[in-house]
Amino acid sequence: MVVNKKVVAAIANLKGKALVKPVGTRKFSAAYKGQMIKNGDVIKTPKKVFMSIVFLDGSNIKIQQETELRVTSYRRTAKELATTLDLARGEAYSDIASQGSDGEFTVKTPTAVAAVKGTELNVDFNEDSEETSLVVTEGSVEFYNPEFPDQAQSVGAGEGSTIEVGQEAPSEPEEVPEDELPTWQNDIAPEYGFVLKPDKTSRQPVNQVIKVSVGVISASTKEDNNTFQGSATFNAESENLLVSADKSSWSSSASVGIENGKGLFYLKGAAEGTYNVVGASDEFESAKVSVDYFQSQSQKKKFQDKFTDIVTAKGRTGIVDAIGNKSLKSSKITSGQGNIDDILQKLESGEYEIIEAEPITNSDGSVTVKIKAKPKK
Repeated sequence: MVVNKKVVAAIANLKGKALVKPVGTRKFSAAYKGQMIKNGDVIKTPKKVFMSIVFLDGSNIKIQQETELRVTSYRRTAKELATTLDLARGEAYSDIASQGSDGEFTVKTPTAVAAVKGTELNVDFNEDSEETSLVVTEGSVEFYNPEFPDQAQSVGAGEGSTIEVGQEAPSEPEEVPEDELPTWQNDIAPEYGFVLKPDKTSRQPVNQVIKVSVGVISASTKEDNNTFQGSATFNAESENLLVSADKSSWSSSASVGIENGKGLFYLKGAAEGTYNVVGASDEFESAKVSVDYFQSQSQKKKFQDKFTDIVTAKGRTGIVDAIGNKSLKSSKITSGQGNIDDILQKLESGEYEIIEAEPITNSDGSVTVKIKAKPKK
């Protein structure tokens, strides 16, 4: 199935380490304010983590802690969207922009559908009991079991209804006492924010260490907070970027101590490219910093010599002949995990084996070499 990967929304606010799994990938990564959400992306909020997203039509969705949902949205006209929130677990409060004749907004759970035309509603799906609860605070919603749409209930402002697993029709709408209306959505703003400043902002050669200073600010006033004591986690979005709290050990993430509102961590690029690292902690608005790495000519020559030695030892003479008098332009991993240096090391040691190797001569005379490797059994 081909999925339209166009941008449909953006993260307007978040508190704590929220996660996004981009469409077409298998891995969740740390989210950050301003991040674009595409059609098909999955959002996850762990405990004590909240997020709000704004759609292109102005609809605002606030996502409760311990929630997971998939966003599906596409344009029907220049101004109107067809949007579905597939709520796998948890709770979402939706303030939906008025939908025209071609617009549509739907919240789905495994047991219920809430079809909206321009209103405010709260949908809560209990994964354990498989019960879906709906509360409407403004407008009206058509609420039904997807297997029995002809038994829909119209739920109006100030009313609530539920659907349990196996129940053909929703419960009769009942007025919800004012003190039982959802209020969690009014208190999801973070208390703190990060200011991240790398000591080098220009392109750096691969393996050059970049020091990043961390400052804590008030999320509301943007003023420095010099009293905060605690820690934050900094996560690289690519395995080609390594993170360290003290330069003694490197991985894709690091826990960094913060004292008097200040902290430090270090970055090191393992391959050429532009990479992001995202900082997150409880009560914090996540922040992102980007760094750019390149391979110097001496690094490229060293890499090419090592690569040639390995494919020669593996009997791949066709590759050696194809690249014999050429200079390396770039190298990257197109799928799988790890970085280029790690893969070469594992091929050299025999931990990995080459299962496919193909040199391709391009129209401009350059050669592209595609290697497929896997751990040796």
